[in-house]
Amino acid sequence: MSRRAQIISGSVGALVLLMLIAAAAVAAVRSDQVVPGVTVEGLDVGGLDADAVRTKLAPLATARSEDGLVFTHDGTEFVVDAVEIGVAVDLDALVAETLAAGRDGSFVGDARASLFGTESDLVVSIDLDEDALAARIAEIAAAVDTEISSGGVVVDPVTLTVTSNDPVVGVMTLQDEATTAATRALEAAGAETVELPVERTLPETDAQDVAEIAEQAEAAIADDLRVTSDSGAVTLTPRELAPAISSQVVPGDASSLELVVSLDDFEEHLLELLQPLTVAAKDASLSAPKNPGVTFDDKDDATWRPRPASVSVVPSKPGTEIDPPKAAVQLTDTVRTAARELELELEVVRAEYTTEMAQAARPDTLLSTFTSYHKCCQTRVHNIQRLADMVDDTTVLPGEQFSINQISGVRECSKGFRAAGMILDGEIVDSCGGGVSQFGTTTINAVFFAGLKADAYKPHSFYISRYPMAREATLNYPSPDIDVRFTNDTGAPILIRTAHTGTSITVSFYGRSDVTEVRADVGSKRNIKPFPKVRRVNRSLPAGTEKQIQGGQDGFRVSLTRTVVRGQSVKTDDWSNTYVPETEIHEYNPDKPSPKPSPSPTVPPSPKPTEPVPAPSEPAPASPTP
Repeated sequence: MSRRAQIISGSVGALVLLMLIAAAAVAAVRSDQVVPGVTVEGLDVGGLDADAVRTKLAPLATARSEDGLVFTHDGTEFVVDAVEIGVAVDLDALVAETLAAGRDGSFVGDARASLFGTESDLVVSIDLDEDALAARIAEIAAAVDTEISSGGVVVDPVTLTVTSNDPVVGVMTLQDEATTAATRALEAAGAETVELPVERTLPETDAQDVAEIAEQAEAAIADDLRVTSDSGAVTLTPRELAPAISSQVVPGDASSLELVVSLDDFEEHLLELLQPLTVAAKDASLSAPKNPGVTFDDKDDATWRPRPASVSVVPSKPGTEIDPPKAAVQLTDTVRTAARELELELEVVRAEYTTEMAQAARPDTLLSTFTSYHKCCQTRVHNIQRLADMVDDTTVLPGEQFSINQISGVRECSKGFRAAGMILDGEIVDSCGGGVSQFGTTTINAVFFAGLKADAYKPHSFYISRYPMAREATLNYPSPDIDVRFTNDTGAPILIRTAHTGTSITVSFYGRSDVTEVRADVGSKRNIKPFPKVRRVNRSLPAGTEKQIQGGQDGFRVSLTRTVVRGQSVKTDDWSNTYVPETEIHEYNPDKPSPKPSPSPTVPPSPKPTEPVPAPSEPAPASPTP
């Protein structure tokens, strides 16, 4: 290269170097300013420093944070408020993005942008609460969405009017699409109006289908419906029938409607009304004499041996019951044709306890019997006999538990019981149904001598002399432990018969058992505890008088052993009991009687006035001379 060329080349290089140095200097000067030509959504911010950019863009950011949108659906508007869904613009980030626009970070590139400018229009980015937006769209969907309906009829059971409901188009908001559309609209300047994206489903039925069903319903409730069976007849009035009538889409044909009595509606509205058409099945029962022909009443040591007995079977009888699915179909056919009479098809049902079952397990033994005695004609006697009649003829099947309280329930006067004495807190007080413990005592003795295990029984707190010691039981409802209960573990039914006279009560158990003998061995009294005496004031008594309310009796412990013999097997169990002393109670009125009034002085009666004697009109005749 010639020297001249070298000089020229060196000069050009120097000139370029000087230009680069100058450009770098300019770039350095303009690094805190926006590159010329930069705009934000058409707003020119070129050459402005950060503070100026912030000032110029702040109104735009504020407006964008307040821009909501409106969804429209079938002429209805739903506002989505920007504040409620957390729309916001990060102004610091927007200023930083504006200052960085047009710069690529290289020395030359940034210098060139600073010298010659750039063409760059920035878009404002927004932040929002996505959960809040989704929740607002869900609210809109709840107001807009509509279940598709094929239409139908509603029968008012009060007014007997039939209301037609035409088919309804199903509408479902496409919430994901609505979220996307809302986000795009919020990123644009100004409040946008967006058509709510929905999916519509057209029903296949029409108003004519509904009108035809309505005519059927009106005809169905125009008059009474008489429903019959072999056991009787029931008349359903239009108001009784109306609640059970509805309409539905024909299964397998969505374009058609039909009138129905659905299974649910039949069971809710008609099943109970039609029960008089049914007949309950009657279980087989057992029959045995109330009086077994033998009396057993030993209160002390005693031995009982079961003996043969004659027990017959009363045959079971089948019944009829309503088959709800079949009945609903029959009623549906009836209302569609507006028929006025229906013969209901009933199901035949067998008794749970059939004649064959009873015959196979028919009792053949008098397992036990016991008689206790009472005075005649007391109120408690009425209660004893009332309870005995309630228990009489009870059959306890194998595995079942017998309970006097369960059979009688609360023994209240409304059930025929009367007020009589019972023990309460150590005193005898009157209570409705009182005195029935004698029936409990008689029953527990039947349990004892049948060799059965007592599930529950409770002797009286103090001893009552008319009962066997320890072999006695009190009753109280609903106390679970103050009851007479046993479980039939014999493998065959037990028939309980009761009998009563004016002075006695008898309980007998019939069944099958391998027990051959039952013995009661009573020990002597021990641990005697003298009875206390109590005197208390009762001013309802005449002043100065005293009355014995309750006699006293010593407490004691008595042993009782039961021996049950089954062939070669001999087992004993303990029935011993402790009786508390019975308090002797006297009541008195300490007030002094009022003094008797002094007798009044005797006043002689005033003489009666003497009437004047009229003078004789003529002299009286002279007496005869002796």
